[in-house]
Amino acid sequence: MTNKTIDTAALAKLAAERFEQLASAPPADADTSTDLFFCPSEWRALAALLRGVVDGPKAEAASNQNYWGWWAGQDEEVCTIGPCGSRDEVIAEAKAERLGEFQDDEDVWKLKFHICEAEKAPLRLSDWIDFDDLMDRAEEAMSDSDRVGCDGDEGPWFDATKEQQADLEKRIHAACNEWQTDHGLVFTCMTFSSIRHDEQVVCSHPLDDAPSPPLSTTKEG
Repeated sequence: MTNKTIDTAALAKLAAERFEQLASAPPADADTSTDLFFCPSEWRALAALLRGVVDGPKAEAASNQNYWGWWAGQDEEVCTIGPCGSRDEVIAEAKAERLGEFQDDEDVWKLKFHICEAEKAPLRLSDWIDFDDLMDRAEEAMSDSDRVGCDGDEGPWFDATKEQQADLEKRIHAACNEWQTDHGLVFTCMTFSSIRHDEQVVCSHPLDDAPSPPLSTTKEG
C-alpha cells in the first residue's frame, strides 16, 4: 500500500456529480419506492451536502472580501472620486481634481468637499426575491390564463401551509445563491451598502500649494 495524498474537495465534487446523475436517471434495477438508498430525493440531498463541502469555504471566503474604500464628492449625495486606499489618498485626488472650488470671505480660493469610507458590497439576487410577491404573481398569472374558465374557480390555487411556504422560500434562495456562485456572477449598483468616517474637508487650493516660480533675470552684455 502506497501513501497518496487525497484531494478531498475534488473527491466530494466528483461524488456530488455522481449522485446528481443517479437522481436524474436511477439504475434500472433500483427500487426507488422502498429502498432509502435508491431514492432520488436522498441522492439529491447527498449531492447538496457534498456541494456544501466543496463550495462552502469558497462562498465564505467571497463573503469576507473587503469592499471598503475611501470616496469623495462635492456633497454626501454623490461621490465622484474613489475608491481609494486611504483617507490621505482620496484627499489628494480630490485636490488634484480641484473638487468643490470656492472663494471664502477674503476672496481666497479654497476647496470644500465631502469624504467618507464606504462599502459597495455586491448584490445577492436571493436577498431581493420576495416569496409573497412570487406567490401573488403566480396567482395573478393563473387568474389571467386560459386554465381558469369555470364559475367559482377563484383560487387561491397555490395554497400551502406556513411550513411549506418557508421550505419553498429556503429552496428558492439556496438555488439562487448556488446559481450565482456557479456562474461567478457579481451584481453591483451605484449606491453604497455602508458608510463610516464621513466628514467635510476644507483645504487650500492646489495653486496656493505650488512652489513659487523662480524670478527671471536678465544678463547685461
